[in-house]
Order: sequence, then C-alpha cells, then structure tokens
Amino acid sequence: MCLCYNNTIINTLIMSTSKKITNNSKKVDVSTKSAKHKLSFISIMLITVGTCIGAGIFYKNSSILNNNEGDLYLSIFSWVIAIVGILAMAYTLNDLYCGSKKYETLGFVGWVRVFNGEALYKGLKNFMVLIYLSTNFFFMPYYAVQSLQDASGFFTGNSEFPIWVIILVAFIIMLWFTIIPTFSLKYGNVQNSATLFIKFIPVVFIVIVGIIISFPNAGASVSSITNVQENDAPSTFIRTCMGFGVIASIPAIFFAFDGFYSAAGLVEEAKKPEKNPLALALGLSIVSAVYVILSIVFLVSGTGSIFGFANFYDNKAWSITLGIVSICICISACGVINGIAIYGISFCKDLLSRNDAPFKKFFKFFWRKKNGFAGFYTLTIYFVSFTIFSLIGLFYIPNGIYDIYGSGASRLYSLCDIISNWTALFAFISIGLAILSCLINKKTKRIVYKTPKQRKWLFITSAIISVTIIFISTIYLYVECFYNFFSFLITYLNGTDINNFFDDYLLPQIITLILLIVFTMCIFGPFLLQGTKKIAKKLFLR
Repeated sequence: MCLCYNNTIINTLIMSTSKKITNNSKKVDVSTKSAKHKLSFISIMLITVGTCIGAGIFYKNSSILNNNEGDLYLSIFSWVIAIVGILAMAYTLNDLYCGSKKYETLGFVGWVRVFNGEALYKGLKNFMVLIYLSTNFFFMPYYAVQSLQDASGFFTGNSEFPIWVIILVAFIIMLWFTIIPTFSLKYGNVQNSATLFIKFIPVVFIVIVGIIISFPNAGASVSSITNVQENDAPSTFIRTCMGFGVIASIPAIFFAFDGFYSAAGLVEEAKKPEKNPLALALGLSIVSAVYVILSIVFLVSGTGSIFGFANFYDNKAWSITLGIVSICICISACGVINGIAIYGISFCKDLLSRNDAPFKKFFKFFWRKKNGFAGFYTLTIYFVSFTIFSLIGLFYIPNGIYDIYGSGASRLYSLCDIISNWTALFAFISIGLAILSCLINKKTKRIVYKTPKQRKWLFITSAIISVTIIFISTIYLYVECFYNFFSFLITYLNGTDINNFFDDYLLPQIITLILLIVFTMCIFGPFLLQGTKKIAKKLFLR
C-alpha cells in the first residue's frame, strides 16, 4: 500500500513557492521562475515509485499463495495479470485527469463526479470517508501489530500475543499516528520522512538476501504450508476451479499498489505533461519488478511471509536480523497510517468546505467550534470504525495461515485481509467507472477537453484492459460471496457433522455478506435512490 497523500503535499508546496515568488520578486520573471519548480520526468517517475512501495507487499503474499493452493506459478501469474491492469490504468488515468481539473483536489472522486454525475459522486465520497479512510485505520494498525508479533517470534520464539494486548497495541498505534498528523502537519511530515527511509530497509534486505538464499529452492513444493481446504469442510467457490485463485488474488495485489493514481494527477505540475504516461509506466514498471522479485522470494521461501526465512539459517544472529527487519516493516505500516491521516484530513476538509461531508450536521450539533472541527470529525470516524470492526473480527472465520499468532488474532487478521482487499477493489471500481465513462465520452463528447498528444487506439486498448480486469474481479467477488453463503446455509439446514459449524462457517459468511451489501450500498445507494425517484415520478407524477 502506498502513501497516497503525496500529491496533496506536492501541490501545497508548489503553490506556496509560487506565492513567495510573486510577493517577494518584483524584478524577477515569475513565469520563468515558476517553471523551475515544475516536476521533471525523473521526478514524476520517482514520485510514482515512492507512493507505491509501502507495507502492503509484506502482508499479502501468504493469502495469494493460499488462494492458489500453494501453486507458485499461479501465484506469480496472479501478479502478472494485476500488474497489466495497473499499467493500463496508469495510462488511461493521465488522459482522464485532463477532463476533471476542476475537482483535482478530490482525486478520483472528482473524476467520478465529472464523468459519472452527482449520484455516483455522492456515493463515492461517502465510501471514501466512511469505508476507505476509516477501515484503513482498522486493518493497518493490526498489520503493524502482526509485524511486531513476527519480531517477537524471531527474538523469543513465541509470536502469540493475548488478544487484548493485540487490540490495545493496535489502538495505541491508530491513535498516535492519527492525532499527530491530523493536528500538526509539521510533525506529521517529520514522521513521514522518518518512516519513508525506514520502509526501504526491509525491501532492499529481502530482495538481496532473499535472492541469495531462496532461488536454489525454486523447484521445491510449497503447497504443504498453505491452508488447503480440509476434506470435511463445506464447499467454497474458490475451490471449484483452481484458476479462480488467480482472480481472487487480484484485489490483494491492488492493495499493494493502492494510491498510485495520485501520481496521475501531476499533469499541471509537470514540465512536459505529454510525457507523464511514460513516466508513470516506467515508475510502475520499477515497482512491479521489485514486487515480483519480493513475491517470488516470499513464495519460494516456504510460507509467503518473512517467517519462511527463518528456515534457512539456525543461529541467534540470523533471528535477531529478521526480528529487526520485522520491526522495520511495522514502522513502514505506521508510515502508511501517518500518510493516510494527512491525506484524510485534507480530503475531509475539502468535503466540509463543500458541505458534502457525511454526517456533517450531526457532528456540528456536538462540536460548533470551527478550529479543529475537521480533526475531531476524522478522529471520531476512525475511532468508531476501529471499534466496530475489531468487535466483528472477534467473531470472524479464522484463516489457518494466521494460527501462529493465536486463535483470536487469526480471526482479526482474516477480517483485515478481506476488508483491505475490498477497500482497494472498490476504490479501483470507482476508477473503472470513471474510465468507462471517459471512454464513452470519446464518442459522445459530452465533456469537451484537450488531451495530450497520444495514439487513440492505445488509450482505448488500455481503457478496455483496465476496466475488464477490474470488473472481472468485481463479478467474482459477488459470486463468491453469495455462493459461499448459500453453500454453507444448505449444509447447515441439511445437518452436518462438523463441530461448531454455525460459529466457524455460517456466521462469518453472514457477516461477510452483510459487509459486502454495506460497501455496495455506500457507493451505489444514492445512484439507486435517484433512479427510484425518477421511476416514481414517471409512474405517479405524470
């Protein structure tokens, strides 16, 4: 996962620099001076790399390997398919941005408003605040704690924490890395700078050391370490066809790239905007190469996580080294939380200024002061989200790949996986909707805007590829959720010999279905309501 707030900070710095030049330089050519502060081709490429590489890559490989039942080649193929979609998306987003400059501060939310209309925009801004931002402050703190448990396992040989300790530590991490950047951008940037450097330490370490110790084992079977479905377990949709694991893994990979689209909004800040697509493509290619190498290393090492590295050397120094790397991964996750807090406060302030923020009237009833209102608004939403989803996680279905962290943690981390995958996927769904409308707009010309010089067939091809991959993943998500629910329900009603079937299978699947409906209605509810009103007017108000 990336630090998707970089675009906002960059815009702020550029604007402030421009103002200083205007105010203090009477004899200086302002236009020439401002041009010096434009971003070069290399700068945009590096920004793309910096915003993408984060903590997400360290938490998803186990689930990807598990989805593909331990098949190394299918797991790698999952990465290839998702990366093709990401690269195609990057190209089309640069063109899409040109038609939505009016709403650039809202990012892809603004794009949806321009190309899809007010109804979907209302749903998406609700999704961004109530689901996307708020759930990040649920699962990212737990991912940070998971890395601390990894470190504990390397240092002491025991990675299990009591469940109340896990929740308490995650809550403290959430609180610290939201309060500081929310109320002090200065100290938030200090934390960002520190974590930005530290997050590259485990990346470099794993790439270099992992290649040395893992590739000799490339032919080894890794299926034994995955949570392959037991014979007496109820049928699940992903097990009906082995290839479904590839599709199911795409949202998890999207999570690792989530936020790359912020770099696509740097058209006005670029010295040569027409080269932005190439800069994005090269930047994402570098990130993709790093991610694929990391994934292969993780997958070949045996477990899909850094724990697999412990099997290669059996000495205290090696364990301590891996423990330090795990702490660096934890700090990297904290940096992501810090970055999302900065992005979130900026996004919510923008919505509040437009009178578009969800539940704004409700919060004003309790908090009438202007200063700090946006901070109080975001922190309240984050706290409520963390509390609600933590309680839900205690009743969720445990995933066997997390058993080493304790049974309670296994349930929480399993819910973290599905929520993080869904938030990333639904964000990409929103982008897909905007791209689809932009593609249609090429014919209808409803919105007239200038685009950089580019070959039309390349844009159309890229748009079709990206939209296809996004919506195939989306269709799979819904089919899988409903299939598993009815499969478990029928098994339960027919009677089953599996102990605790309702608690371990049916109840978690009911929770999953409810969450999916909530996610869906959050985005598409206003759109469906608008359509219902139109139909009602036609039927009853003729």
